[in-house]
Amino acid sequence: MSDFALSLYLYEKSGSLYFYSYFSLFIVLPEILFSPIIGHYIDKSDKKRMMLIGHAGAGLASISILLLLQNGYENLYGYLGLVIISSIFNSLVFASFNVLLGDEVDKEDMNKIASLIQLGFGVVMILSPSIAAYLLDNQGIEAIFYIDIVTFSLALLIISFMSFLTTSLNKEDEELSFFKGVKQNYHYLKKDKLLWLSLILFAFIEFSMAQVTVLITPVILSISTKSTLGIVMSIAGVGMLFGNIILFFIKIKNYLYWINIFAILQALIFLLAILNVGVITIAFGAFLFMFFGALIGVLNYTYWQERVEQKRKGKIFGFRRSIIMFFIMLGYMASAPMSHLLQILLNHFPPLLDIIGSYLHPEIRLLFMINAFFIVIIVMAIKKKQNHNKI
Repeated sequence: MSDFALSLYLYEKSGSLYFYSYFSLFIVLPEILFSPIIGHYIDKSDKKRMMLIGHAGAGLASISILLLLQNGYENLYGYLGLVIISSIFNSLVFASFNVLLGDEVDKEDMNKIASLIQLGFGVVMILSPSIAAYLLDNQGIEAIFYIDIVTFSLALLIISFMSFLTTSLNKEDEELSFFKGVKQNYHYLKKDKLLWLSLILFAFIEFSMAQVTVLITPVILSISTKSTLGIVMSIAGVGMLFGNIILFFIKIKNYLYWINIFAILQALIFLLAILNVGVITIAFGAFLFMFFGALIGVLNYTYWQERVEQKRKGKIFGFRRSIIMFFIMLGYMASAPMSHLLQILLNHFPPLLDIIGSYLHPEIRLLFMINAFFIVIIVMAIKKKQNHNKI
């Protein structure tokens, strides 16, 4: 809620879309840059202490923002600086949590726990903007940061009374430098091609989902209204929630097999973009696309939790998060330029436009079909590697 509220505050104060976009960038960029570094030191540190430091640091950043708001601080770059600090400490929390999850949860239950975690994130993403908007209109931005500080305080209190299992490291691992750790991680992933390919597939799907989130807006608005767009986006969000709920009740073992199946189904939905369809069909397609995306997300996370050695999880998951966040950011930032380039291409090659059709933003539909092609290529690479391993 505080992220949503502060982004609106900066936009209203600056009157600039640049500040609004900078806010999102400064939340994601520290995670991309610092997750591998944090992950390296998480493996050698007390995870409980790291989680406490992470929550405390993020909480202090929220307190600082609240004090600036109460004192009418006008330099908006100061707020952006605190957003960066908060993002770094939140990365520390996520990295510690990923490692602790591997210690505390049995492999048989990992699928169920991962679906619950993703379900929680989905609920937060859907409800937070609405609740934050209501509080902004009725209580003001300061009330939201008071709630933020209370939640960080509760997290610190709960974690301080918890005890966690620890993974013992040998002397060589404890003395490993960051750069040697990076080299070691590279060789570790190089040996496990399936792990690497599964990351590429998931990162590209996250990239595609970010593009859908951006580009579905002009498609819907070209044939309907803003209220209809809101309904379609909500239906897509429900699809993501439903996917997480399904995996809580259904136990899947052959993770890569089902990841490939769901990825191909996502690609088929992209390929249906060649058709001239109405809002109802688009809404149903958005539901299914996000539904399969949620299934892939949970299964990919579970696959990595089971396959990566416990003593390496901080480093490897830090690298994984950095790559995924980079592709998500790239998906948001590259959507408009890529669709613009494809529009130029279609203008210069009328026969291609005749095949695609001039309805419903052909450049966007062509981009979706290109994404489908790359998803299929990556899935084929995974299948080829699986067959090679069997031989």
